Amino acid sequence: MFSRRVVEKRMLTFSCRDSDELIRFLGELKKRVHGVNFTVQTRGTVVKVKVYGVRDTVKRAAAKIRETFKIIRLTTTRDSEGLYTYPYNYVVEKTGVTAPLTSIVEVLRRRGYRVVEGKGLFKTDAPLEEVIEVVEGLGEALEEARWIVPTRNVRNLIAIASCLTGIPSIELFEYCLREGLVRERMGRYEICKPPDKILDELLRLRREGYGGELEKD
Repeated sequence: MFSRRVVEKRMLTFSCRDSDELIRFLGELKKRVHGVNFTVQTRGTVVKVKVYGVRDTVKRAAAKIRETFKIIRLTTTRDSEGLYTYPYNYVVEKTGVTAPLTSIVEVLRRRGYRVVEGKGLFKTDAPLEEVIEVVEGLGEALEEARWIVPTRNVRNLIAIASCLTGIPSIELFEYCLREGLVRERMGRYEICKPPDKILDELLRLRREGYGGELEKD
């Protein structure tokens, strides 16, 4: 005996603030909602999304669509403190980079933005474009550091400094070893000063000469 597959249709209606939010919402729908049939109708800034298919699939898709609209609103609307809200999983999905949340927060703060870290999210006055740039920069720095720094906390520290200074991770790591900021012990590397102090010193560095030699300002 075969089970009957129940087909369901569901209409979801959203009211966007302006045309920019409308365009972003439609773009994110195409990227984030898969495996289900849906149509979209717009009238002014009102969006109607009709989802149809097997009941369980429609239910999951409707939840994803609502989540997408909520994320668009959170990442483009300032709260009472003037901060945007960025769910960490959305930032990872958007960039394809799994940089540590604490590293993202540190880079944004060092760039002069206000940041409040929460559970699975962070709030900041940095716009989405800046957040994406920071996370992608961290991703590149972490990928480079992964091959030369096996110890995670040291690797993350080097990547933060590289993202902020533009200096390659390998040069920063060699400087840290030479200046006693990092040392090797029993096959692992450990930091020899508080992380903030090391970052302060690395951020004072600049690149000069053909060989990329590091000097203090």
